[in-house]
Amino acid sequence: MFFFLSSIMGISKFPYLPIYCGSKMAVVQFSSQCLAMDPFYEKTGIRLMSMCLGATDNSLVLNLETKAWDQKLGNKMTAAVENGYTCQTRLSAVAALLDMFNTGAPATVWLSVDNKPVKDITSSIDRAFKDFEKILLRE
Repeated sequence: MFFFLSSIMGISKFPYLPIYCGSKMAVVQFSSQCLAMDPFYEKTGIRLMSMCLGATDNSLVLNLETKAWDQKLGNKMTAAVENGYTCQTRLSAVAALLDMFNTGAPATVWLSVDNKPVKDITSSIDRAFKDFEKILLRE
């Protein structure tokens, strides 16, 4: 079993950190929509899952104003995070990872935010990709 760490920034619109958000969406796509599905899983039996962690009490959420590509946006980002997100504890994030590890099926995506119990969000991710496929296939 392998798990990949993504972020809620990979499944939400957040204009302040475009490279971070894009790379975290790539983690979700690679680990749960491409590599984790058959024929890879059928051939290897390796269970792959991804966890989208919300803001977690660690050094990544310190000094946010300095991490945006533009200082004005950095200040807006700091305000957006302070007003819209609750930092979960590291203990809560680790508990979510353990729960995912113990109960998760292959090719699943999980969400851990605000010190709440971990949630399997695979069906929501799958629906979004099915909608994209409908557009691409003009259904």
